[in-house]
Amino acid sequence: MPVRTILVTLLIMLGFAPVSVAQTAEELFLEGKAADESGIPEDAIAPYEQACEMDHGQACNELGFAYFQAEGVETDLSKALIYFEKACDLNDAMACGNLGVWWDKGMTGVEDMEKAQAYHRKACDLDFDTSCYDLGVALLDESDAPANTADAMTLFQKACDLGFPGGCY
Repeated sequence: MPVRTILVTLLIMLGFAPVSVAQTAEELFLEGKAADESGIPEDAIAPYEQACEMDHGQACNELGFAYFQAEGVETDLSKALIYFEKACDLNDAMACGNLGVWWDKGMTGVEDMEKAQAYHRKACDLDFDTSCYDLGVALLDESDAPANTADAMTLFQKACDLGFPGGCY
């Protein structure tokens, strides 16, 4: 038996088994979520950052929210926007909805209804109920044209079907 095999066997027998310390993006996200839910948002930031770097959309969205709401970090709207955009690019529906509201309300001082509607459309396509409703409202506000009304009603129905009671008429 080679010396290396004997040494590894001996270490395992003595309780020195090799341990993998690498965490998956999902494990890091859940670690961050647990810290958030325990009321320690500052402890959520590092795991969320690591998970986001590994392209975990929900983690990126949580970071956007943290920087927007100053939860565990100082408020930084430019960082919030970057994280929301990355999360939306990763198809996180809530992040796309957040961006829809961001541009609708002009969170950085500039309202952009075209961007708002595009983000709400993507979020709705990803089955984010609130964005389906918000997009329907935007279409009705934009024009009383029959096509907009029909599209809005379709969006309200989808919002309702997804569980958003405001869309149920």
